[in-house]
Amino acid sequence: THYSLLITHYSLLITHYSLLITHYSLLTTQSPLFMRFWRFWLNAVILSSQHNPPRFVELLMLSLAIIMLAISTFFPGKEAFLILGLSFVVGASLSILVREVMSPSSRTLITQITAVLLLIVSIYGFADLIQHL
Repeated sequence: THYSLLITHYSLLITHYSLLITHYSLLTTQSPLFMRFWRFWLNAVILSSQHNPPRFVELLMLSLAIIMLAISTFFPGKEAFLILGLSFVVGASLSILVREVMSPSSRTLITQITAVLLLIVSIYGFADLIQHL
């Protein structure tokens, strides 16, 4: 019985190692595609940050605001995330308004209306937060 357990143990080890080798070979064959995907997105981020830096910063601020507001929604006791998210929205909307005044784009009116709406909603959020604290 001792020998049969030993043989079973070794056969399980061999099966485990063969599965590891199969898994490793799948990872290495799919790795170039994975790396191309991430290199594409990294190059797109770098290009967009060089092409129009203010718009990139505004996009980054609004993305962080969405993340912070989602965290404050899922975890209601975290007012710091709500304050930080609303601050990002105020900063991004003011930056959008200033950018549109200095160098108007083809959609100036729509962009300004959206920025003003974001500013109103975030100020209302701050007022509601101050009232409940």
